[in-house]
Amino acid sequence: MSILDMASKRLATAGYDVTSIAGHLCFEDASVLGFVAEFVSVAALLNQWKHTEESFLRDHAAELRRDRRKAWNVYSILLTHERASAEQTKHLVAVEENFEATRKIARAGIAIDRDIETALGVLLPIRHRVSLSSENALDLVRNRLSVLPTAAVRSLLVRGNGEDFADALVREEDTE
Repeated sequence: MSILDMASKRLATAGYDVTSIAGHLCFEDASVLGFVAEFVSVAALLNQWKHTEESFLRDHAAELRRDRRKAWNVYSILLTHERASAEQTKHLVAVEENFEATRKIARAGIAIDRDIETALGVLLPIRHRVSLSSENALDLVRNRLSVLPTAAVRSLLVRGNGEDFADALVREEDTE
């Protein structure tokens, strides 16, 4: 699967409107606008990124003038399959640190979906899910409450009063 296909799939899953225009992938939501460009090599990325960015901005200038929020959230995603040398990696970092015109993500060695997800990380929703059954949740709460004084837990669970809970914790601390 190509870099653009992987990026399209991941961005669409994250809720972006995604279109393919002139060999690049454009993506947009309510507050972000950007493009993904795939380069044949690291050298091509480093040599052509500025021109690619300028072309995108020129093509979308009217839209950016209409929606000022998006003007602050424009992304240039510059990717290649080829792995970068140590020297090229320094240059890729310099591209990312160039905040003129757009925010930039410049990455090499993109081969699998995980690489795309890592590269697009700042644009994707957090994907950490914790799933507990009701029994596990109850056990977890019991274990966590077991380290607290019984009087404090009782005041919290039976009376539901935060002040009584705090007072019980302080009384317990004073007796230690």
